[in-house]
Amino acid sequence: MKKSYYLIIITLVLSACNIRVGAADIALYSDRGASEDCVIATKHMFDWMGLKVELIDASHINRRPLDGYRIICFPGGNMYQYAQDIAESGKDKIREFISSGGGYIGICGGAYFTGERVFWQSAQLPMSPLGIFPGTTQGPIDAIAPYPD
Repeated sequence: MKKSYYLIIITLVLSACNIRVGAADIALYSDRGASEDCVIATKHMFDWMGLKVELIDASHINRRPLDGYRIICFPGGNMYQYAQDIAESGKDKIREFISSGGGYIGICGGAYFTGERVFWQSAQLPMSPLGIFPGTTQGPIDAIAPYPD
């Protein structure tokens, strides 16, 4: 059931970004902090949708342009590690990419990474997130499902 829910959400996001299946290039982050299982599952989903996927790392973001892609996707994982490994200049590239019409998909930790501030287990993390979401990302929400310690 969860897999179907994620597929529906991502399909709606792609539709909202006016992405044509078969013509989109996805930059899928797969460096330190990214959950290997989430990277694999996300890549399989994009492949299934007929989208071309390139796995990228922090060095790619920090040193190379992103303008050849339609979407950058950050999978579930450690958003603190994302913020540590991607330089401010790399974060600026991501913001510019989005401002220029590129899409962003954040799954779990990749969604937390978008906030102006990130709280995890009631404590603000000392990190420099993307800040493309004008607010605080916060979790887990134990009232929905207790997070294992």
